[in-house]
Amino acid sequence: MTESTFALPIYRWKPPEDIFADINDWWQSNRAEGKVSILYSYALGKAQRILSGIDASVGPIYTHGAVERVTQIYRDSGVALPPTRSALTAAKKDLAGSLVLAPPSAQGTAWSRRFGDFSAALAAAARLTADSFSPITRIGPDYSES
Repeated sequence: MTESTFALPIYRWKPPEDIFADINDWWQSNRAEGKVSILYSYALGKAQRILSGIDASVGPIYTHGAVERVTQIYRDSGVALPPTRSALTAAKKDLAGSLVLAPPSAQGTAWSRRFGDFSAALAAAARLTADSFSPITRIGPDYSES
C-alpha cells in the first residue's frame, strides 16, 4: 500500500537523481564546514528512500531511534541499505560532518539541539527545505493545472 497524493499527472517531479544530487551536495558542503546535516524525514518509507539514494561514501550516517527501528525492519526483509548508527549513542566529536536522519517531530527538541552546529532540512511528500542552503528548496512536484 502506498500514499499517492502526488501521483496525479498535474504534478511534475524532478528526476530522483537530481534530488539525490542536491541532498549529497548539501551534505558535502556541510561536511566541509564541520557541520552535522540533519535531514528530517518520515520514519516509515521516506527515510529509507533517502538512504537508498544518497551517496553513503560522503560520510557516516546516523539515525534517530524511530528511523533506525523501521530501517532495521527493511533490512530484515532483505532491503539493502547503507550502514547507519544510532545518533543517541554517538560521541559529539564523531558527529561532525555526518548525516542524521530523524522524524520531523524531533525538530526543535532537546534531541536535535544536542548536535551543536548543524544545518537542517526537511524531506516530506512535497518539499525539501534547508535552513540556510538555497539549492535545496523542495523535493516534490511542480504543480500545473494544464
